[in-house]
This record gives sequence, C-alpha cells and structure tokens, in this order.
Amino acid sequence: MFYCKVEDMEQCSLNMELLHEAEEWLKNVDLAKLEDGKYVISEGVMFAMVNSYETEPIEKRHFEAHKKYVEIQYMISGEELFGVCTMNGQVRAGEEKENDNYFYQFPQEYSSVILHPGEFLILLPTDVHASHGQVGKSAHVRKVIIKFHV
Repeated sequence: MFYCKVEDMEQCSLNMELLHEAEEWLKNVDLAKLEDGKYVISEGVMFAMVNSYETEPIEKRHFEAHKKYVEIQYMISGEELFGVCTMNGQVRAGEEKENDNYFYQFPQEYSSVILHPGEFLILLPTDVHASHGQVGKSAHVRKVIIKFHV
C-alpha cells in the first residue's frame, strides 16, 4: 500500500530487493516462537522488532515519522488501528534523532487503517503515522516491525 499525494510521488520509491528480503524473512521465520526483541536480518541494513502490547484510543497516541527508514508493520495477532497522513502541513512537536523518531501534533485530518493478523502496512519517510490504536476496546496485539534504510 502506498499512501501519498501526487506531489510526493518521487519520494514513494522502495528498494525492491530489500522489500523482497523482508518478505523472505517473514515467510521463513516462525513468528509465533519469536520472543519480543530486536532481530538483525541484514547487518547494518535491515532489522526486525517484535513487540507485544495493549492498544489504546488513537487520540492518546502521538503521530511520528522516520527519516532514515522504511517500516513494514506486520500484525502477528490481534488487531490495531493506525492513523496515517502525509507530512505536508503537519506541525513538528519534537524529535528523538538518535532513534529516528520525529513527532508531530495530532493532525486535523488523517486516514485510518486497521491491521488484522497476516496483514502489513508499509510506511515511508513521508508518512506520518500513529500506531497502537484500539479497534473498539483495548486488546492485546503482537506485531513485528521491519525497518530498512531508505
């Protein structure tokens, strides 16, 4: 899935080799047996983080973007609401440069995406997003986030 405006299309490119490498990793690892934590897929290029947590109202979440990485958010179990919008017109609210996290004020308009087990969302550096959103009521989710350099 690509979510961007036509004026941002030039920034919506992906390294297809890296995307294929992430796909192969997802297909060949037993996600149910992985413990929460960080896993190196390709040293210095790509890694995965397995996380488990409780969802909460999206309004309690912060919107963020990442300059150095493309993210693939893959849902292992549970369901999660994402808020997504383009960076155009968003107001920066803080940053953690060492972690490549750039925070934005809650946008006036955003789109919602719900991920179910086996589904994924690809987020580019131009995508401002909020994760951990609950669908209906709070629920336990488990997902893997694969990050690779732009």
